[in-house]
Amino acid sequence: MWDGASPLIERDTWRVTPRVEFELKDFEGLRSSEFGYQRVAAIGVTPAVRLEWPGVAHKPFAEFGVGVNLLSHIALQDELHFSTAFQFGEFLGVGLRFGAHDAWEIGARAQHMSNGDIKLPNDGLNFGTLRVAYHF
Repeated sequence: MWDGASPLIERDTWRVTPRVEFELKDFEGLRSSEFGYQRVAAIGVTPAVRLEWPGVAHKPFAEFGVGVNLLSHIALQDELHFSTAFQFGEFLGVGLRFGAHDAWEIGARAQHMSNGDIKLPNDGLNFGTLRVAYHF
């Protein structure tokens, strides 16, 4: 993850900061499959913005990002077919930064990944994530 050195917008009680996330994901199916892979890995990069309220002890934030992913396989089990290894990914999340130097972060995200109808079928995938991070 890369955090921007300076905010895009900064006011007295809030600011918007840029960031770029580099991701490695692993999706695992719930059962073995006859026609697809049981696991699909993805590598991605996602530019994002974060709305922060820095003037409080525990700093809440909301975030949004849109990026690209490259999948190891295009089928996850029998039901999910991405059609292309290239996928777009979006997320919307909320969280809280806290601790000494705001080093700790917890959050939740709603995420979507699909090929944007580049090729059909475009099953896509919606999922949620819970995050815990430590900033060095």
